[in-house]
Amino acid sequence: MPIKDETRVVGATGGLIRAFLALEIPGPTRRQFAQEIEEWRPKLPGVRWLTPDTIHLTFRFLGDSPAELLESLHPLLMAQASTCPVTTVRVGGLGVFPERGHPRVLWVGAPLGEELLRLQRACEEAAVQCRWARETQTFRPHITLGRWREKVPRPVLPPVGLGEVEFRSLVLYQSELNPRGAIHTRLATFPFRGGESL
Repeated sequence: MPIKDETRVVGATGGLIRAFLALEIPGPTRRQFAQEIEEWRPKLPGVRWLTPDTIHLTFRFLGDSPAELLESLHPLLMAQASTCPVTTVRVGGLGVFPERGHPRVLWVGAPLGEELLRLQRACEEAAVQCRWARETQTFRPHITLGRWREKVPRPVLPPVGLGEVEFRSLVLYQSELNPRGAIHTRLATFPFRGGESL
């Protein structure tokens, strides 16, 4: 499902918002993912592939959250993102979660440099400051491409190199679950230093 641009006031309906923080994947890279996915489909049967428009690199899942709590994050995230430079990351190498047993998640590696890792840690601290519980799982940067619904043997993964991805902003997304796939809506965008013009 496509990403929607949000123009209304966040949480105007007063309900909980299923939200997460992520690095946005640029359009040309998403289109490249779409081409690669078509080649991988016959090699990796049973995968429910994400639509290219919803592919992203998650920094922090926030879960079902009150709108006012999400809004309290905005100034903290804006301040932190504005100090992070636009950064290029070389993406490649398929993997699966969990590390043992039947695979559930298919991902491509995205080794982040210190600037982006610092930003991710700052996002975690901002969430804790705004009353989210501290994340207990270790952050492992990756880009999810698809999931298995059924139990399957661990696959032989084809070699993958997708070149460089330029990250220019941090985005607060709403995720609405749908039988056809999640719909992601941008609630707020926090540009990196040097990324404001795009």
